[in-house]
Order: sequence, then structure tokens, then C-alpha cells
Amino acid sequence: MNDRQAMLPEFKRLIKEYPPPTIEELFTLLNSDEEFKKNRMRYFETQEDGFCYSHTVPGNQKTTWNFVRIQNYFENVRKICDELEKTFNVRVFCSSYYSPESSQAFPAHFDAYDLFGVQVFGSKKWKIWPQLPESVYDKELTPAQGPIISDWIPRFQPEVMVANPGDVFYVAARRPHEVIALDSDSFSHMFAVLDADSKFVDF
Repeated sequence: MNDRQAMLPEFKRLIKEYPPPTIEELFTLLNSDEEFKKNRMRYFETQEDGFCYSHTVPGNQKTTWNFVRIQNYFENVRKICDELEKTFNVRVFCSSYYSPESSQAFPAHFDAYDLFGVQVFGSKKWKIWPQLPESVYDKELTPAQGPIISDWIPRFQPEVMVANPGDVFYVAARRPHEVIALDSDSFSHMFAVLDADSKFVDF
């Protein structure tokens, strides 16, 4: 366990003290704020025939809705980010994910930053592989990940974690992971802890 993972009890306390927005509050913001709708919404879907990404509302029922940088719109989320920033002395952003049952937003991928997550409702199955070496860090951008992932993950058995409502969890930077919503719609908040040299892909 590293120092950041040891912060999970404190993260859980912050979530309880400063409850993040409900999905209803996010949809209310989406329907009332054109700037948010235009600049802070992303839509993702992964199927057998590939990965789809859009800035506009898709018609497919298996698409994940991604609300980006919501700390700019909700005071409680800003307070959580502020507390984490004070602790780690780095920037922290928050994005939220609403996924239909049995859907997958992204193919197996890795992030260049640590993640703290809270599962609000529904359940998701996470497969998490061992951490990639730092030598691949500069190749973090999503379009360049395919060859890295396809070479790395077949070497290892992934850890399997099911995130249920109320669970908090930590995923270290450069750990490849794949996430699938289970038998009901799913909603979660993810806090990205960026080091000084982290790339933040604004998805």
C-alpha cells in the first residue's frame, strides 16, 4: 500500500462530509447550462467492433455519460478537491460517469494519474493489471495506448474488484484497467490526482 492508497479512509470521510451531486443534480445542470453541455460533456462506448467517442448525445442505449471537471460547478466537490490538493500538494479534478447496465465506456487502458473513486449506485466490475513501468509514461494519450496495452496485459492475471454502492477505491497511475457496468445502471465519481508532470486528457 502506498501513501496515497492509505488515504482511502480520509477520502471516505470527505465523501460523507461533502456529498457529491446526485445524478439528478447533474442532469439538471446539463439541461440548464449551455456552457456545461457544450464543454463538459463526453459520451463513450466500447463494443466488439471498437470504441466510440462523441461530444453530442448519442442514440445508443449503451453509451456512458461523462460529466467532466464538475468541481467547477458544485461546491462540495470543490471542497473535496481542495482537501486532497492540500494533502498531496498537486491538482485534483473530478469527473462523473453514468453508465447503462452491461455497458463498457472504455477499452482496457491506463491513466497517467492516480484515481480515487466512489460508487454511488449500481455496480461495476473492474479488472486491474499490474502497473506499467515509467518508461511508457510519455505515451499516455489514449490513441497511442493500443500497442502498449495489447503487449502488456496478456502477461498477467488481472485483479478483479466489484465496486458496489458506497464503496470507495484507489487505482494507481499507469495500472491498466477495464470497467464494465453489471446488471443495473451505474453512477460513480472519479477524482484524478495529478502530479506536476501528469497529462490530463480532458475526456
